[in-house]
Amino acid sequence: MNKEKTFYDKHPFFYYDPEKEKLVMETFPLGGFVKKYIKKDSVVVDVGCGCGIKASYILKRVQVRNYTGIDLSKESLKIAQNFNPGIKIINASNTELPILSNFADIVISDGVIHHTELPTLHLKKSLELQRKGLKSISQLIIESIYFTGLAWGRLENIKRN
Repeated sequence: MNKEKTFYDKHPFFYYDPEKEKLVMETFPLGGFVKKYIKKDSVVVDVGCGCGIKASYILKRVQVRNYTGIDLSKESLKIAQNFNPGIKIINASNTELPILSNFADIVISDGVIHHTELPTLHLKKSLELQRKGLKSISQLIIESIYFTGLAWGRLENIKRN
């Protein structure tokens, strides 16, 4: 985990491209997910938000009640905040999330799990953020390489305990 923090603080991964945004939001699953699940009253937590690219894609389409980006890299968070002035940012590990359980309607963790030393703990902590009243965790995206379309994981219709 410290290796990733050091790397992304030195080399924040800012890759915004309008053509890629169009492709991602019109062709790949993220666009459909946004249309189906994210509403203007949603509370969204983006675990591993990086430089805020997904936040930008989403917030151009839906002005949510609260969008919080969490990332290990302070430098990436600075870029995310400048790119998306309305979001809240938190510098934290994806296995030590400083947000109360049952906080979010939507939890996004995209392109993160392969950087995580304890992926099961990351999944557990991400699930804890989601409101217990939801009938499923279909609103939780875990791991994708959405810009290439090679891998997309979404857990659907799994009831929380």
